[in-house]
Amino acid sequence: MSKKWKIVIGVAVAAILGIVLLGSIRGKDRNVPKVTTAKVDKVDLVAKVTANGKIQARRKVDLSALVMGQIVNLAVKEGDQVQKGQLLLQIDKAQLAAGVAGREASLAAMSNDLQAARSNALQAKADFDRARQNFNAKILSEAEFQKARSMWDAAQANVSATEERLRENGANLAASRDSLSKTTVVSPIAGAVGRGAARGEVVFHEAVVGDRVQLVGDDAFVTNVARLQWGIDHGIANSILIKVNQIG
Repeated sequence: MSKKWKIVIGVAVAAILGIVLLGSIRGKDRNVPKVTTAKVDKVDLVAKVTANGKIQARRKVDLSALVMGQIVNLAVKEGDQVQKGQLLLQIDKAQLAAGVAGREASLAAMSNDLQAARSNALQAKADFDRARQNFNAKILSEAEFQKARSMWDAAQANVSATEERLRENGANLAASRDSLSKTTVVSPIAGAVGRGAARGEVVFHEAVVGDRVQLVGDDAFVTNVARLQWGIDHGIANSILIKVNQIG
């Protein structure tokens, strides 16, 4: 075999070995996991979530009337932005204000009665002391002496009773003033106003409705589906009256 052919055969063998080796390396690469590298940097992470749900405030305060009455001033409407302490609505306070004025007058009169009772007690005490001296001196009968004692005892009892009535009237006045203050409803937090009451609507104390009072929806209320649903949503009745063949 000539030298030329030897070179050709050697090149061919080398080529075949190269092809085999390359195929083997590629076969191994198929089992090696591929990774992507990047330069480390500070960036915002974005996450997308697809789901059904309801958007609601992180902090929500449900307000309800603490006294019963008609709304005479609605200072805000749905969607308004309010600050903490801002006026939301005013409930009619005429009756409660009259009650406070009456209790204040009663308390003032009771204070005068207490002063008079204490003055009478002092006079009764002086009369009793004088009666005792005269009785010891044998110039006053025992009946008159016992009468003076009874007058003093009655005067002291009257002072105690008047003081008790004064404390009771003071507590009643404080309760009336507290109820009067609750006719003005202010926002407890800063935020947006949701759906609420309407001007002219009568609001009720939650503890009353359903406890001792049965508030019945009748006629136009129960014959209109939209009105009935609104009433259910707002809790304006705790019972309904439906009649056969009733239409509104």
